[in-house]
Amino acid sequence: MAESAPPADPGLTKALWLILHLEQPVLAKLLQQLQAPEVLRIMQQLESAGATERPSEEQMRTVAREFLQAGSNASTLDMMREAMALAFGGQTAEQMLRLDHWRTIAARVPPQALTTMLQDEQPQTLAIVLSHLPPRYSAEVLAGLPEELRAQTVTRIAETEGVSPPTLDAVLRAIETNLAGHASFEAGKRNQGVQRAAAVLSQLDGEVAGKIIQAIREGDAARASAIEQEMFSFQDLFRLDGRTLQTILAAARPERLALALKGLSADQQQAIFSALPEVTVKSIREELEAMGPVPVRDVRAARRELTTLAMQLEREGKITVRAAEEMVA
Repeated sequence: MAESAPPADPGLTKALWLILHLEQPVLAKLLQQLQAPEVLRIMQQLESAGATERPSEEQMRTVAREFLQAGSNASTLDMMREAMALAFGGQTAEQMLRLDHWRTIAARVPPQALTTMLQDEQPQTLAIVLSHLPPRYSAEVLAGLPEELRAQTVTRIAETEGVSPPTLDAVLRAIETNLAGHASFEAGKRNQGVQRAAAVLSQLDGEVAGKIIQAIREGDAARASAIEQEMFSFQDLFRLDGRTLQTILAAARPERLALALKGLSADQQQAIFSALPEVTVKSIREELEAMGPVPVRDVRAARRELTTLAMQLEREGKITVRAAEEMVA
């Protein structure tokens, strides 16, 4: 007698509604972290009636609320840290978390405020701090230091081969202690949750993300607007200046660019072509002509790759895709 499928797990079903909207490379990496019985359980869940039904709008709203509530729990962060240690090893996970701590300083503290905090420190300490922050952010901090201290700091940066983890942790703890005493940074801390939510939603299909935003708006219109402002979509690429767009496209693979351009208007395609070398444009045009019809999900995945690439380059300080202040024409 054939073995009957296990009953549908409501919690796993909700998780599947979210993870199955991830692009395949991301989903593959997620599955690599699971044991064979866990992957089998997911497949069994997909085959059950409850997992194959398309979720209703109300069900998606419920999942969105539960997802956001779970994301705010400290225990969830602990689980993530433990999972990282299992996936990458304890030492590598600690290095990744340490890098994230440095990155969040740049995200929530204005460079002028950090300059004021560090102006009485020794060049060696300044060199450690600036070496672990995004280059553009570090440059703004450096520009605000006394002139004689700038040269000494840059010299120390050039001389430093590496810093031990205990030293890095000590410097980071000292900075965080000083930041904790400044109330002006609290708004930035609160904004971290909004930024994380926006980063997650930016990886989802636009229609699904829109439904989640709408569900949030019904309960908290201000928070929904804040998340929307932090999100970066494929259409935002067409509002970037030429140099920024060139930097993003130069880091993308031509075949993925061609797929992302599928279905765009001639004007939109030309906006992309104008930021590419002629030889690349020719290659993409040939790829488009030979491509034929393609699944919508593949086009969306290619476009999400571009937006993910743009956000990665911004985190590295190489470009700015969202204006943080008024610009002078």
